[in-house]
Amino acid sequence: MRTAGHHLPIAAIATAPAEFAQNAPRLQTVTIDLSNARQQERLKITGTFIWAVKASQSGSNLTIQFNEQAGQGIEFSEGLSIGGQPFGQLFLTNTPQAGQSLTLVYGVETIGGLRVTNPGEIVQTFQLQKATTWDAEQVVTVGIAAVQLAAAQADRREIIINSPVANAQKVYIGKANTVTAANGIELLGSGTLVLSVTGAVWAIADLAGASVRIAEIRD
Repeated sequence: MRTAGHHLPIAAIATAPAEFAQNAPRLQTVTIDLSNARQQERLKITGTFIWAVKASQSGSNLTIQFNEQAGQGIEFSEGLSIGGQPFGQLFLTNTPQAGQSLTLVYGVETIGGLRVTNPGEIVQTFQLQKATTWDAEQVVTVGIAAVQLAAAQADRREIIINSPVANAQKVYIGKANTVTAANGIELLGSGTLVLSVTGAVWAIADLAGASVRIAEIRD
């Protein structure tokens, strides 16, 4: 699976369902009610990418496992997109978030990139354009207390986060200073994560002295 360009070890499905066929609808939406807690609740949908396009409130979030319950869970909040790996089912986990919801867009990527249209759901055609600015790279030292890798930036398109191969530490990425080894996205040495989010990005490590490299791509 690719997280905006990065491959994660998530199990592939054995066969492609009919929805992957050439004439299948390219864009579908589903809104997840977060009012009640759920634990690995199965959602039978198929596609090759998924995008958290809208949250009812800032901070609404949902953890998704792809294809099997034993797979790695990814925490979705508004703006996060993942693509590059067919999936045939999702397993959803969330804490109770009264009155909140998260709308997901999912479907099949074209060979030329993400260009999706579905007149039955949305009348526009979405075309992702290239960003115009690559900010200077930074190196942040991460230890056993959470540190902010980057502040929120409204014009950010992507943030690239790299744990150099020399790192013996495990680094965990999250959206707030509450990130821990239990809820963060794990990066090992030589791992890279690309996030399409505008919010702040935080990190913590299992040992002191981890070196984390970041670069932001902005409009």
